[in-house]
Amino acid sequence: MAFKIHFRSKRRLKNIKIKYLNTVDNYSAEDWSYQIGTSPFLFLPNMDSDDGGGMIIEASDIIKLKVFNDKFIPYMELTMVDSLNKLGSERHPTDFTYISLLIKPGSDLLMPIRIDFVINNFRMVKQVSGDNDNKIYYLKARLRFNDMSEFGAHKGTSFKVLKYLAKKGELGFASNINDTSDEMTWINPGKYISEFIPDIVRYSFNDENSFMISFVDLYYNLNYINVESQLSENSLEQKNVWN
Repeated sequence: MAFKIHFRSKRRLKNIKIKYLNTVDNYSAEDWSYQIGTSPFLFLPNMDSDDGGGMIIEASDIIKLKVFNDKFIPYMELTMVDSLNKLGSERHPTDFTYISLLIKPGSDLLMPIRIDFVINNFRMVKQVSGDNDNKIYYLKARLRFNDMSEFGAHKGTSFKVLKYLAKKGELGFASNINDTSDEMTWINPGKYISEFIPDIVRYSFNDENSFMISFVDLYYNLNYINVESQLSENSLEQKNVWN
């Protein structure tokens, strides 16, 4: 079976609201907004206000940015210079602070990467002497989604239970199979969705030749893949992530 997206994520990401100075004319503002995302655009929103505002991390301040999708949940690492000297005071990340990332594709046929990460590690790594005493910070953040914990039991195949958990986590769901042959009661002893799903996949079964993996991609889709089936698939027509 070909790889298929069964449903998209219904999670509504926070709007990125940027306040311009009164001296900025409409043409300049529109031209600048069009360029956003042609290089990685990072934004730390104002967590104390709902009416917009925040801190743009300029591309010139980024020393190193890595976005990983090699584990179950996407995560990012950022090393940057705080040229505005705000991260040590008014913009210092706290628990549940998130950072927004936008990367535009080189083609209109492809989807942009627009993702929110929750910061779970933030520290200063170096102070650079100079006129402004710029500081260098490191942060690590993981995908922000509805990762809840629960005590419960789910009866059904691993395929159907993962579809259910994807909706509960406000994720999309994609797979190259229609179902699995492992109906049972899957017990969650209070784990988070991000912990419970890998446990289910570890004990899943389709047939003697199947090898199942699961991960969340950069488009908020929970992928459930039979690797053996995918390797035997003709993928010449499946090169892009379409809009």
